[in-house]
Amino acid sequence: MRDPRPALTVLRCAQEIVTNAVLHARAQNLWLELSQHDGVLLLSARDDGRGASELRAGNGLRGMRERAETLGGTLRIETAEGKGFALFATLPFAGAP
Repeated sequence: MRDPRPALTVLRCAQEIVTNAVLHARAQNLWLELSQHDGVLLLSARDDGRGASELRAGNGLRGMRERAETLGGTLRIETAEGKGFALFATLPFAGAP
């Protein structure tokens, strides 16, 4: 049986990304992409919202980072005031047997 934790982590991260884009960024558009290459899941997200000159990670962003790191993954965030927000999560993933 495959480990369900990577899928659950992707789901929870996507939920948080959508919430942040709507509530905090006031984005008009949000782009999400999920891909799998060489045993790694990559969740990429970016929006066209307000962005920020300084990133202040709240509980949602901290939770996403903790979930990714617990599975041996990473979370990278890019933002700039007036330039939106981008997030890149990588998670080790064992494909189908």
